[in-house]
Amino acid sequence: MAIATSISFEGLTYNLDDRDRVAAQAALKAQSVSSYPVMATEALTGAGACSITTPVTFLDTTGGAVAVTLAASTVAGAVKWIILVKDGGDATLTIANTASGVGDTVTFAGIGDAITLINAADEDGTIIGWTLLSRESGLANTASNYDGPVITTA
Repeated sequence: MAIATSISFEGLTYNLDDRDRVAAQAALKAQSVSSYPVMATEALTGAGACSITTPVTFLDTTGGAVAVTLAASTVAGAVKWIILVKDGGDATLTIANTASGVGDTVTFAGIGDAITLINAADEDGTIIGWTLLSRESGLANTASNYDGPVITTA
């Protein structure tokens, strides 16, 4: 991770000399700070609830088809990734408090099926609900063979 040559704080700009930059780099290395974000994860190996406070959920259905849920979140801008990583049957996700027009049931059928959601809010901060940002398939995404998560409204 490159260390900036200057920083701005409360409208003022501070220049960092080489000594400051070397010290900052050493402090980052000592703390094992990565330039890549690493998010907290959880694994569901059967039926259950996806955490609304852990950003990434890995689904494992090697024991057979499962039903999982995602509760409503009160945090505007919360992002949630859900990925099927082991397949022994479908994982059916029911999402509470989806934004208008967004399906509330997602079926993951193959390894690599994934969705990304964001908990949307309006300009006043009022929660609108989980909104789909993306869905991906473990297969090559072409029009002829796309087989990603199926999203429906119950």
